[in-house]
Amino acid sequence: MPSELEALGQDTRMRILADARSLLPIGPGLGPTGVGRWTAGVIGGLSHHAPTWEIVLTIVTREPVTIDPSKFGPNVTVNNVRFPERGFRRALVLGLAPRIDRFAGPSDVMLGPGFVTWPGRYARIPVIHDLAWLTHPESVQPRNLAYLRLMIPRVVRSAAGIVTVSDSVRDEIAERFEFDPARIFVVPNGCAPQPPPLPPEQREQLLFVGTFEPRKNLERVLEAYRLVRAERPDVPELVVVGGPGWRGAEELQRDAAGTPGVRTLGYIDDEHLGTLYRQARMLLFPSLYEGFGLPIIEAMAAGTPVITSNRGAQAEVAGGAALLVDPLSSRDIADGITRLLDDTNLVQNLREQGGRVAAEFTWDRAGLALKNAIESSVGKP
Repeated sequence: MPSELEALGQDTRMRILADARSLLPIGPGLGPTGVGRWTAGVIGGLSHHAPTWEIVLTIVTREPVTIDPSKFGPNVTVNNVRFPERGFRRALVLGLAPRIDRFAGPSDVMLGPGFVTWPGRYARIPVIHDLAWLTHPESVQPRNLAYLRLMIPRVVRSAAGIVTVSDSVRDEIAERFEFDPARIFVVPNGCAPQPPPLPPEQREQLLFVGTFEPRKNLERVLEAYRLVRAERPDVPELVVVGGPGWRGAEELQRDAAGTPGVRTLGYIDDEHLGTLYRQARMLLFPSLYEGFGLPIIEAMAAGTPVITSNRGAQAEVAGGAALLVDPLSSRDIADGITRLLDDTNLVQNLREQGGRVAAEFTWDRAGLALKNAIESSVGKP
């Protein structure tokens, strides 16, 4: 006889209301954030594994939205709650926000991919991608910092369960908020299938991927590149890909543009980013802090060796298939670059191991993990 939770997934229709604001572009000519990519990926996977559930992508904004629900699955719809977004966010902080289920209809679960859940008569499951606002407050925009400091403790107190993207962040949440670890569920990022990797001899550049902001550590990457270039002028070009950030972003952009051998491309779409991964001799991703680190597995899937940080979620996601460095040491990053330029056996080993690690991260598996997390959360008293 199936358990109550098994019956819930197989026989019961559920209605999931999901905050889909992150699916929208962050600006003209730009795409969604990493949170948006997670949301799009797991919603597609969830739709596949829970075909009897109704998934409602809900966006609170006065402007009409243009999202095609069919690309996520036949049981996915879009609901635009026409309410001023800034006013709604302010009302959330003040505890005066209206119940969204009054506008979006009765639902069983409210999923909050953007860290925060909304008032309503449903089980609330926030998705807390990282705790950068606690561990690295200097790396978060002041307005967002104040908002997260006020909202997340409230969100945690009202959560039926919490979803996050790595074991590292799960442990941080459990410790910082004294939240039952059994009700924190890891739903990692996924990676779309990639074309066959190019061989090393067809790869021509080094690659950095990350928004122009302090946490991505571009300043030390540029310093490391200058150290390598001073020792070996034939070092390949460094291509820097990233959307506009904040707090010194303009200075970073000027520093990158003014560094010999560095080419900045700004924001590019996923298709062109995939091409760059395949053309790169290595990915430089020594962030100071990440909740997951999606470029790590994207590069690995493209057969590109990765240099990343020797701590936190980056080391966890890399799974022993990347070259780990101290992100606070430009010299250590530079030595890592030199090793991958010179050691062909190490490069081949990382390519093979990285491909196996990346194959474990799929959006289909992430969708199934989210389905299990929702079922376990609503099964709690």
